[in-house]
Amino acid sequence: MAAFPREVHRSGMNFFRLQAAEALAPQLNLTLDQTYEVLEAPKNAEHGDIALPVPKLNRFTKLKGNPAQLATEIATQVRTPTPRAPATPEAHA
Repeated sequence: MAAFPREVHRSGMNFFRLQAAEALAPQLNLTLDQTYEVLEAPKNAEHGDIALPVPKLNRFTKLKGNPAQLATEIATQVRTPTPRAPATPEAHA
């Protein structure tokens, strides 16, 4: 079982995985650690950068229903943050 990194570097995939876990945890009624542990890189790179294998959620909570349908329901419930433009040097002047 993978342990939640106590110190996630603010760059690379760990950072994006942490952001995804923060967005998903409340919707899944799981802890941040549990959600982070379930997230993984998809087997097919064309499917994105981070995957939530719904059947693996059964480690922490018993889900009822078709995994594909549950995945769709979870996806519609999660609110993704609006990307912010990076700060420019002029903004600090």
